[in-house]
Amino acid sequence: MILSRRWTTFDALRDPHYRWLWVGSLASSATFQMGTVAQGWLVYELTGSAFALSWVGAGWAISSLLLSLYGGAIADRVDKRDLLIWTRVAMTVNTLVLALLISTGSIRLWHLVANSLLSGVFFSFMMPASQAITAELVDEDTLLNAVSLNSVGMGLMGIFSAAVAGYLIQAMGAEGAYYVMVAFYVVALYTLTRIPRTGSGELSTTSVWADLWEGVRFMSAHKVLPALLGLTMAWTLLGMAYRTFMPKYAQDVMGLDAAGLGFLLAAPG
Repeated sequence: MILSRRWTTFDALRDPHYRWLWVGSLASSATFQMGTVAQGWLVYELTGSAFALSWVGAGWAISSLLLSLYGGAIADRVDKRDLLIWTRVAMTVNTLVLALLISTGSIRLWHLVANSLLSGVFFSFMMPASQAITAELVDEDTLLNAVSLNSVGMGLMGIFSAAVAGYLIQAMGAEGAYYVMVAFYVVALYTLTRIPRTGSGELSTTSVWADLWEGVRFMSAHKVLPALLGLTMAWTLLGMAYRTFMPKYAQDVMGLDAAGLGFLLAAPG
């Protein structure tokens, strides 16, 4: 009986394609958590301004908000594995450029703003494809388990990678965290080559914008979906803003170094 419950808990991992996707998701989650620590520390180190922390972080949020629906429509029309590969290649290059700028002492605040905006653009296409491809790799009976394992993986990496990022910044400077992020992106790219192509979505005779409007109409017809969306937006806008200002709180209020900041941001995980 114990063995049976164990396999039920991790049932989706029995699928080799999903295992590769899950490992890649762990690596990708690590980059997100490390980027939060490294970007916040670097912005505050350069400016000492809480306002700068807010508008650099807003770059990612604005581009994600404007393009996520469009990214979802595109993911329905193209091969999702290919879309994931290209967006992660772009994020790898984006992160590597930032690491090189830091290493050469050429980093400026506008570089971080541009990095934040571009990361939001790439994320808008990557996340819908990443969520949708799970349903194409596992059967319907295993889908809920696969989604749950994705959430567990994000939580684990939130604990591990945020703390590691703080130690890397303390020991090697912010560039150390960004170079490790590049390595994680390479791991995520490799795992994508181990899963099959999903094929393009169904051919559509309508425009992308028509598909977007159809999605809005679908949500409106199911009352639970707007409610869930509203809860998610409220949590994001009102419950997650503290992460943006944590570098100022860590340094000015608690007197912590980068490693301390990493532990503070690891705690919610």
